[in-house]
Amino acid sequence: MKYFLQNDAESITAKIVADYRVLIKRAYHAKMIQWWVWGDCLPELTEKVYQVIMSINELGIPQYGFTRNKKLWELVPAKRDLNIGYSLDSLKKAKALSYGKMTACPDYYRGYARMIFNGHIRSKCNGWWCITEDGEERNSDCRICLKKGEGCYSKFVGAMKL
Repeated sequence: MKYFLQNDAESITAKIVADYRVLIKRAYHAKMIQWWVWGDCLPELTEKVYQVIMSINELGIPQYGFTRNKKLWELVPAKRDLNIGYSLDSLKKAKALSYGKMTACPDYYRGYARMIFNGHIRSKCNGWWCITEDGEERNSDCRICLKKGEGCYSKFVGAMKL
């Protein structure tokens, strides 16, 4: 957080991309950038984080994540390789806002978040395992979901080469 507060968007982007290029070489490391599992972008960082996300997107690095910052969620476009969900505690509100962009609703009791598009729960995931829309339970691998158009990426049809 301190780094984001003390540096400009260009420096932050350069640092994230440099770290990413090292980390993708490690086994079992996601080949994408994940933003906030449960959402925590401070309002005063909204514009800067948006600039960083869009700069990384221009480099072709897949990104996904969740935020409780509605303005950030509204700013970031939903694309095949860029998907930021709006995290809400109300399932009813999450379903209502999910038309056109992903929302998520945590289920703290069961330990996962429900990924919602167009009013429907598309998957349930916690970062270690997920349950797909058709009930398949498997280890969580965001690249598989991105490639198959499932889970967080169920809105997008067609495979993506990773």
